[in-house]
Amino acid sequence: MRQFLLGVVLVLVGLVSGCDQFKEFSINEGLLNEYLLKRVHYQKQISLAGAAKANITLGDLTSQVGRKDPEKIELSSQAKI
Repeated sequence: MRQFLLGVVLVLVGLVSGCDQFKEFSINEGLLNEYLLKRVHYQKQISLAGAAKANITLGDLTSQVGRKDPEKIELSSQAKI
């Protein structure tokens, strides 16, 4: 029983100390803009039966990190319809 409790305590201590490294995370605007430019491509086709059809593509995605509110990220884009 004593060994079991010691094992449980060691596992809990390992989890707590292992999760400590994840509490600090930072991202900057340049890194986010680079990711958006290289990896994010949004395209959507919308149609109303027999009335209209639209193909929407978002390009030139950019971000602004913490400019208006320090806890928010603002995204902007050029839309082609």
